[in-house]
Amino acid sequence: MIMKQRIIFSFLVAIMAVMPTYGQTTVIKRQKTVAKNHSVRKTVEYKNVSNQLGKITLNPYLFDNYGQLVNSALTTKLQQIATQNGLAGSGFDDRFIITTHLQPVSLEKTNTAPSKTALRLSIVLYIGDGVSGTLFSSWEKEVRSVGNDETQAYLAAIRNISPSNPDIQAFVRKGCDQIIAYYDNISNDIITKARTLAKSRKHDQAIALLLTIPSSCKAYEQAQNMIAEFGAPAIENDNQEILNQARALWSSSPTESGAAQVRSLLCDIKYPSAKVQEQARKLTTEMSTHLRQEQQNQWEMLMQESQNWHEQEMKRIEGYNEREVARIESDRDQRVATILGAAQVEAAWASRPVINYHVNWW
Repeated sequence: MIMKQRIIFSFLVAIMAVMPTYGQTTVIKRQKTVAKNHSVRKTVEYKNVSNQLGKITLNPYLFDNYGQLVNSALTTKLQQIATQNGLAGSGFDDRFIITTHLQPVSLEKTNTAPSKTALRLSIVLYIGDGVSGTLFSSWEKEVRSVGNDETQAYLAAIRNISPSNPDIQAFVRKGCDQIIAYYDNISNDIITKARTLAKSRKHDQAIALLLTIPSSCKAYEQAQNMIAEFGAPAIENDNQEILNQARALWSSSPTESGAAQVRSLLCDIKYPSAKVQEQARKLTTEMSTHLRQEQQNQWEMLMQESQNWHEQEMKRIEGYNEREVARIESDRDQRVATILGAAQVEAAWASRPVINYHVNWW
């Protein structure tokens, strides 16, 4: 069950862009200007998927334009009424709406200083099928409020609406009962259509359709099992695409930096099958082996460079010694030559002929 939920959660974000709503061939006819300018829809941001899964969706919708500030306050209040009563304010099926109509009963200035605006306002809330136009439940109340101007008076009146009001809670429960009955009636059609879509390999559309079935409906568990079944191939395809990107990245950059990028990319793999795990393991082993070999080659290259330097240095030293010996020997020869030269002079001096002088006492 845990793995099934994981598969469901991991696939939700990917299919938010393709959310066909069952039975949308029939729509309420509205004026284009109203639909364009005055509808206020909450943008779906599926940050808390687990909090939305299986809940009935009530989409806040405004048919009337009360001004930007009042419209925003009304939309927020409708959202609060839905969420604080256990519903989702947005989801995979926006068919069912919660909306309101404001009717001023009286609007007048007070006799105070400064002057205020006093408002008596009739507020009516509705829950219904926005596609077929069927009303499920309604709630009405007249409230009084005071503000610095008309807008502030309206805002004060809206703040008086409490989502925890027992009458509002009963209003929501009545609407939910009708929505559950609707899904119980058409759940078989939803499941059949989902299987048809899956056979056409449109798994994302099939899952989006199955996710419209609330957890309180009889077919919910069956829908969840089908979501897990249909989601697995799509997750497998996504994981294979990540692996392909990782291989291409490693091929273009088989370096330590490239390996770091590949490892980061592989972290995007979700709930891998045995096949994906084996392929990822093979790729990481290949990278590790290559990098170790690169390091070994670099070490061997460094050692070879060191050996070459050592040999060159030894040759340089040997050459220096030879030159030094030659220089020393040359110096010796010069000294010997000098010495021998001096001895030869002395010998020549010693061997010169003896001359007897006859002075005869001149």
